[in-house]
Amino acid sequence: MSSPFTLRDLSVHYDSFKALDNVNLCLEAGKSLALLGPNGAGKSTLTRVLLGQQAGFSGECKVFGEAPGTFENKRRIGVTPQVLDFPKHVTIYEILNFVSQHYNSPSNSLQKWIDKLDFKKLLKRQTHEMSFGQRRLIAIVIAFLGDPDFVILDEPTVGLDVDVRIKIWDAIKEYQTSGGSLLITTHHLEEAEELSTHISVLNKGRIIESGTVRQIKEKFGFRVIRFQSKNPPKHINPIKQSGGFYELVSNDTDTELKRLIAEEDISNIEVHPVSLQDAFLNILGETPTNDF
Repeated sequence: MSSPFTLRDLSVHYDSFKALDNVNLCLEAGKSLALLGPNGAGKSTLTRVLLGQQAGFSGECKVFGEAPGTFENKRRIGVTPQVLDFPKHVTIYEILNFVSQHYNSPSNSLQKWIDKLDFKKLLKRQTHEMSFGQRRLIAIVIAFLGDPDFVILDEPTVGLDVDVRIKIWDAIKEYQTSGGSLLITTHHLEEAEELSTHISVLNKGRIIESGTVRQIKEKFGFRVIRFQSKNPPKHINPIKQSGGFYELVSNDTDTELKRLIAEEDISNIEVHPVSLQDAFLNILGETPTNDF
C-alpha cells in the first residue's frame, strides 16, 4: 500500500499570514501520527488540504500517491470532524445505515461497530435528541464504517465519558493492529500517547519537532523521580505529592538521586521519563516544572 499522505514544502498563505509554511510530513502505511499544536497552529488547515478542501496551496500534497480529493481517495478515507451537524428528526440508525450503504458489506460493518462500542440502545434515538458526547460517538463510528485504509480524527473523544473513551481507544487500537493508518489532532495528550506511534508538533504553520513518542519524550533529558518518605523531604523545592509518592522533575537524575539518598530518608525509588505533556511544553519553549 502506498503512503496515506506525503507533504513536501506545503504552504498555505492568506495574504501575509502563513497558515502553513513549508511543511514536510509523511505518514507510512499502518502507522499512526498525532499532530499536536496550540490553537491556530495550522492543524485544521493541514487536514483540509489532505481532504481536498483547501484551495490555493503551494508545494506538493499526495494522498495515496494521487492529488487530494479524488473519488477513489474519498472511498479510502474516514473522517471525524471537530464540528458536527446531523439532519434533524431522523434516528441514529437511519443515519448510520445511510452512510454504510455507500460501502461494501454495509450491514456487517455497521453491526461490527454497534457491538464494539455497545450503543444498540441509542439506535432509535433521533439525532436532535443526542447529547454532545453521543454526537462524538456516532461521528467516530461513521469514520470507520467503510473499513477505510486511512482515518483522520479531529479531537475524537472530547466530551466523552471515560468508559466510552476507553472503548473507543480499544476499537481504534484494533483498527491499527489490522493495518489501518491514523492521523489524530488532539489537545488530549494522554490520547495522543495512547493511540500514536509518531508525534509531530506544528506551531505557527511549521513542523518544529517530529519523532516516535519515546523519542519526543526522551529528547529533552528530563526524568521524573518518585519516592516514598515518612516525613516531607526538607531540602527539595518544588515537589509534588501524588498517590503516596513524592515526585520531582530533574534533568540530572544521577546527581539528584545521590543527593536524595545522602540527605533524605527515602524508599521505593522510581525513575520515569517525563510525560508527553512536559515534552510538548518544552518543545513550545516552556520548561517542565514540578507543577506538572
